[in-house]
Amino acid sequence: MQAVNTEDSDEHFMALALREAEKALALDEVPIGAVIVDAGGDILASASNRTIIDNDPTAHAEILALRMASAKIGNYRLTGSTLYTTIEPCVMCAGALVNARIERLVFGAHDERFGAVETKFRLCDSDVLNHRMEIVPGVLSDECRKLVKDFFRGKRNATDSHAQPTKACPVVLRTVDGLLQILAFHHPLTGTQLVKGTVEPGESAEEASLRELFEEAAIQAKRVVKDLGLWNSGVEGQVWSFQLCETHNLPDSWTHFANDGGGMEFSFFWHPLDAEPDETWDELFKNALYHIRESI
Repeated sequence: MQAVNTEDSDEHFMALALREAEKALALDEVPIGAVIVDAGGDILASASNRTIIDNDPTAHAEILALRMASAKIGNYRLTGSTLYTTIEPCVMCAGALVNARIERLVFGAHDERFGAVETKFRLCDSDVLNHRMEIVPGVLSDECRKLVKDFFRGKRNATDSHAQPTKACPVVLRTVDGLLQILAFHHPLTGTQLVKGTVEPGESAEEASLRELFEEAAIQAKRVVKDLGLWNSGVEGQVWSFQLCETHNLPDSWTHFANDGGGMEFSFFWHPLDAEPDETWDELFKNALYHIRESI
């Protein structure tokens, strides 16, 4: 039987995992799917997320597939098997893969917030643990990422359809050498941030974004070109409105003395949109950056 460690077969089995993810989507679960294939190329199990419908915080697609495959062969060790999953596994699932002695892990899109295989941790090939597996990332990544991104965008739109923004966050982007960058700045007291301010009474989110951009960054934006939606920050009832603003010919870096807090000097720079924010970033603005990535 044809071996499973080829590009064509990896895409084939990932496509099956995507079908499982679509089943989760139909149940209003986070659309993640998983498939386990043995060393001979036979499918042992396939599953999708069921955490909400089963009231089970461990019912991730990978965990359910591991349970099914182990029950099928009568052994909790799935030696020689390959697990396909549409999204990079979390800490719980990555640990379970190690315990199950999975030989190969193939996943679609990276999870920038919780990924425990490459993004946040390296649990599946760590020298500290007693089992390491081959890792193949990025198979059908665009399709896997889009499914999850569209799911959460739909959730936000449904939640925010009646919300009124209290904060405006003007988003300024540029492209350098094919890489998208976002305007950010260093605040002398609270770390790296994005431009953001209060929507004043009688002011629209678009007007507030243009005003804040001028007051905090000395940028006279031409116009708002796209409403990127609302975000419930979870902090003090703040609902942020993200507005993509049109600007031209901005420098690589500059400083501006703003009136915030009695007067402070802000240092502006360009942060690669897909780059992980470092430890200087304020946690609230890290989460805002993640939201913007999903909205672009």
